[in-house]
Amino acid sequence: MEQVTLGTEARILIKVIDITGVRLEDCQFACKFYADDKENLNQILAREQMMQVDEDSYIAFVDSSLVGLGRIRVDMLLFIPDASAPSGNRQEPLETITDVEVVPPAQQ
Repeated sequence: MEQVTLGTEARILIKVIDITGVRLEDCQFACKFYADDKENLNQILAREQMMQVDEDSYIAFVDSSLVGLGRIRVDMLLFIPDASAPSGNRQEPLETITDVEVVPPAQQ
């Protein structure tokens, strides 16, 4: 488990595996980051606010002071191009728990 100190930046890899022939770079998406079950403390980042690593992965730079203490969770809303959907995109909600934990600053 990677630990980051409250008030510092956490770098979280966003990668979706097995989207059946679709690259993540071809989709629109946004992620909500929060620690444990504290959804009222969160940071929301759209794809454009992340750094693209390759066709299927991005890095999100998360401000740990916005998400609070605990293990960082991610709720993602993915818009997959789909000609059969009325809007042209199929919405897929995804969620996961990362291996990044926000910890309090060390006491001196």
